[in-house]
Amino acid sequence: MNPGLPLDISDDYYFWHEGAYGNILSALVPFLHPWLGKHVCELIGGLDEMARGEMGICFRTRMSVREFHEWLAGCENETEEGRISMSAYLTRPVTRSIEVYCVDGAEWDREYRNVLHRHGRRDWQQRCVRVEREKGVRMGDVVEELRGVLKTSKIGAHTGEAIQRDVMLEWRFEEAASRMTCFEWFDGTG
Repeated sequence: MNPGLPLDISDDYYFWHEGAYGNILSALVPFLHPWLGKHVCELIGGLDEMARGEMGICFRTRMSVREFHEWLAGCENETEEGRISMSAYLTRPVTRSIEVYCVDGAEWDREYRNVLHRHGRRDWQQRCVRVEREKGVRMGDVVEELRGVLKTSKIGAHTGEAIQRDVMLEWRFEEAASRMTCFEWFDGTG
């Protein structure tokens, strides 16, 4: 097999694959933090882990710049609809480690030490923030790590004009830290 040649994937397989990932993503949403469930747009990988009942998945979220800034502000709004619970776990089962990459719409402040440098083909794959917690990662943990480190892009690279793009983040979860049942709550109160 020549790795330089693109694989010939028929339309049927492509549409089956996209449909299957869409169905799996829909089934996965109830096991994510409500904010993640609202903004998740694409499942990238982790089918083997999900089959074993673990949360070692990779997906992307997309949000407007305004939603991104509200999320980093970390306020728990008064209304039930707008509430972003910072004390809730990111997933069920609970995961102890996650890496967050910025695919589009924002830039890393490279002066911060918690921005990790990784090997990757594309520029966005080379920097991330890793969050680890022994008892499980909560939404507030991620927000605290990203606040001040990730800034939205407002200037076009080629034209110099002011633009507002959506912010797309990639979330790479590691194997689940524990096997919480469906009857346990996101906030850890059981």
